[in-house]
Amino acid sequence: MIHPTPTKILLATTLQPLVRQLSGSLAQGARLIEHFLHHEPTPQHMATFERELSALLRDVGRRIVAWVLNHVEPERPEEAPSRLWWKGQAYRRRRQHRTSLATLFGPVIVWRRLYEPLAPGLHAIHPLELNLGLEAGVATPALAERLGRWAAEHTQCQVLEMLTHDHGVHWSCTTLRKLLGSLSAGMATPGQSERGDGSASPRRPSRSGGALAASGTGIERPVSTNPRRRA
Repeated sequence: MIHPTPTKILLATTLQPLVRQLSGSLAQGARLIEHFLHHEPTPQHMATFERELSALLRDVGRRIVAWVLNHVEPERPEEAPSRLWWKGQAYRRRRQHRTSLATLFGPVIVWRRLYEPLAPGLHAIHPLELNLGLEAGVATPALAERLGRWAAEHTQCQVLEMLTHDHGVHWSCTTLRKLLGSLSAGMATPGQSERGDGSASPRRPSRSGGALAASGTGIERPVSTNPRRRA
């Protein structure tokens, strides 16, 4: 039986860099609490406290998600598989690439490793995107699902405004259409199509149609990487 690492040990070892990042946010939260408790309780003060706390917690969530996503894959190239199989095709490891990813907590910068096909005429893949279901390479599954629901009831311009207001993500119409197109391609059924007013019927994030396997295993399965290897 495998026992999980105690929380105290995790906080002092693997997660210590993240804890240091969040220490400033914890101090800011303490100041918000102190300021609120030392002033006369009024609806205005309560509204201000709640808005500022909401923004702070969203920033904490954004930092945590960014840290986790950047620790899914090994940092050192030699720790990642040199070859992968995807849908019956072989891919070779290449360098990491930087991208901006939209999440429920806001945009985050993520480094993901590229794998190049050995056969001509195929597109390169990013296993991180395939394994985690990052929709169209621009959004996490949870945010993509939310945007799909919004698009079913609002125009694209309204969705973009809601995305900026609720999640701090600034997208162009092109990026939104790319996401909605990916959702439609993944979950399209007869009778479902985009409406004339610019909104789309409900979609859920698509799931990848294949499995990734490290070369030589003979078994196609998601690549297993150790998220605890980077400080």
